[in-house]
Amino acid sequence: VIINKNRGDGKVLWKQNDVKKLSRLYELYENKMYYVAYAILRDEWQAEDAVQDAFIKLGDHLKQIKDIESYATKQYIIQTTRNSAIDLYRKNQKSIEKLELCEVMENSSPFSSEYEEFEIANSILEKIPQIYRDVIRLRYVEQLSVKETAKELKLKENVVRKRCERGLKLLKKKIGGDIYEKNHGTDD
Repeated sequence: VIINKNRGDGKVLWKQNDVKKLSRLYELYENKMYYVAYAILRDEWQAEDAVQDAFIKLGDHLKQIKDIESYATKQYIIQTTRNSAIDLYRKNQKSIEKLELCEVMENSSPFSSEYEEFEIANSILEKIPQIYRDVIRLRYVEQLSVKETAKELKLKENVVRKRCERGLKLLKKKIGGDIYEKNHGTDD
């Protein structure tokens, strides 16, 4: 008996023996997998998603699992779960970064045209140091990945991530201060 499993990548078959093996793995390790994923993600729903992703990955590599109850199998399953949770965590961080930048731009002022939007965004970016400005422009204006941004600026990827994080914090502070001054005036 063959079970269909279509993920959109052309792989569509699991044999009945694979399903039995996956069921046994689920019985033995589901709770451990959930706790590993939850420890990383700190969210029940996302931890469940990470466990599901891990089982799909395990299903694609069942041939590597010889003895279901062995220590090596347990380590392999925990590592697969950890990797799935970390992938989901990173995906969440990218979404949060994009959302934060959108909020920063939305809170600055209402835009009447694309040109005005561009000019205001540029004037806002000019208020932060060049090292952060370059990273923010490449990541969010030109929409380059962290890897592409690092290559363009000849930096390490972790440096790009940190500068992006710091640059967004600075933008929030600058825009928050500008909005406060516009609403309350200054005594300069």
